[in-house]
Amino acid sequence: MRPADLFFGSANRMLVFVGLLFILTYLIAGASIYHMVRNTTLAKLEARLAEEISLLRRIYDEGGPAALANVVNQLEDPAVAGERFVGLFDESGGKLAGNINIAVIPDKLTTRSTMTLVSNGMDQTLFARAVVLESRHVVVGRNTQLMKDELDTLAWAIITEGITTIAVGLLIGWLLSRRSLQQLERIAATLEKVAQGDTGARVRISNGNAQIDRISRLVNESLEKLSTLMKSTQNTIHAIAHDLRSPLNRAFILVREASENRADSQQLLNDAEAALYNLGAIFDTVLRISRLEASTSRSAFSVIDLREVIRDVAAVFEPAFTDRKQAVIIQDASSPVTVHADEQMLKQLLTNLLQNFNRHTPAGSTVTLSACRLGTGGSILQVADDGPGIPAEAHDGMLKPFSRLDASRSDEGSGLGLALVKAIVNRHGATLSLTDNNPGLRVEIRFPALPSNLSNL
Repeated sequence: MRPADLFFGSANRMLVFVGLLFILTYLIAGASIYHMVRNTTLAKLEARLAEEISLLRRIYDEGGPAALANVVNQLEDPAVAGERFVGLFDESGGKLAGNINIAVIPDKLTTRSTMTLVSNGMDQTLFARAVVLESRHVVVGRNTQLMKDELDTLAWAIITEGITTIAVGLLIGWLLSRRSLQQLERIAATLEKVAQGDTGARVRISNGNAQIDRISRLVNESLEKLSTLMKSTQNTIHAIAHDLRSPLNRAFILVREASENRADSQQLLNDAEAALYNLGAIFDTVLRISRLEASTSRSAFSVIDLREVIRDVAAVFEPAFTDRKQAVIIQDASSPVTVHADEQMLKQLLTNLLQNFNRHTPAGSTVTLSACRLGTGGSILQVADDGPGIPAEAHDGMLKPFSRLDASRSDEGSGLGLALVKAIVNRHGATLSLTDNNPGLRVEIRFPALPSNLSNL
């Protein structure tokens, strides 16, 4: 794993962006908290100073200058000094009592302010307020050092917590990114194995439900479908090779025999032509199945009554069933059974089914055709016979191209009839099922309900 993948990958770029956004947000929030605490503390100090000013004013009003000076002198007590400061000055600025020495004109302290005053011989920063009581000036203040220390502690706490949170967040993000990158590399390694021919390779999935795990499951599902498709393609190629070899060999032998100037040379050439024609028909069917699976156009679709399709195709096959002494029964619905479909495709579908039944059921068999509407709004087409049927375990396999019950492929046909039926069914968004008719085989095709814009046609 390259270090650059960890530090410059898209996940880490996003992590850095989110980290910077978090830092900016944290700085704004921290500054807001700091100023809110500072302003709240100053507001409380101002309220206390206002209360003390009010109290001293009341003492002055009730007891006069002597009472005021007595209260101010009590603040000289060491138990009180150092936190609370009060100074009493005459109109010229001379100190009369208290623990504050000030060199400014008192009337400049009539509103709150923060300044350096001299208290007990030491310069201290006080949050002070002044009031004029006739010829006396009273200054009340609080030492701001404690508030400053608390605010400094708060600022360092905000900074330290922010740095710690950001560092831990970046570390966790880096570890998660590293883990995600390792999982992505495992997916890439699995896909590389598949590309090299190991179609059984799968991505190892943990028990979690993270996004990477869900992606891994989707990749495995796609690989499983791909593996199935490749196996089906290989089987189809083998079947095509076998089925094409037989008519080609037959045509080659017939042409070679005809070239020997035999009396039946013309017949041999006719037979060779028929074999090649059959070969062309196989190619046409394979191409048609491919086009049906690839196309999504519905330009030829219209509202079709299944009853009419059944009657038309059954009439064409009536002579063939009569020749084999087979009976055809049409169970007509009392009302139209309409579907949105391509009429020619439906006729081809029914033709293939009837050809199979006519070819593979014995004399005396009965073929039943029916169509009806479903309670869900859809429609169903059924073709059933009472012949030997198909074993249940072979039902799914018979829908694949070139599949036959006769493994030796000695019987007539190419094995493409039901595959074409399935392609037509899929093209219409319908479902196809083969079931046991006890005896015989039943084919059911379920069509979806008509689109709302066509339901009244």
